[in-house]
Amino acid sequence: MIILDTVGELGELYRLAEVVFVGGSLVPMGGHNMLEPALRRKPTLYGPHTSNFRDSAQLLESVGGAVVIKNGDGLESEMARLLESPELRRRMGEAAFAAVAARQGAVKRTLDLVERLLTDGEAGRASARSR
Repeated sequence: MIILDTVGELGELYRLAEVVFVGGSLVPMGGHNMLEPALRRKPTLYGPHTSNFRDSAQLLESVGGAVVIKNGDGLESEMARLLESPELRRRMGEAAFAAVAARQGAVKRTLDLVERLLTDGEAGRASARSR
């Protein structure tokens, strides 16, 4: 087990993990980003306090890529269950990755839509001026 409380090092350590517990979520602190381990195909555990990442948490839960735990006992039992089952870890990690990967590109699609709307709006105004 590795416990880390620093910035900028998690990405590399997620690669080494079998299961990831995302801290800051057992108490009302808002939680931390659970998409990072998902992008590395890691099954993820986190507590009920995910207000800073509510949409991400719901996404991962909905596809079975993550499990919400309520307390330390829940963390211990869920961690043991996952560590005993390589196939379950693989399925959860793949489900988490697929869900996140399917949503990548949303910013580009939004910017493309804004550009199209602005371009269409400018063309419409130019056409109206020329009449």
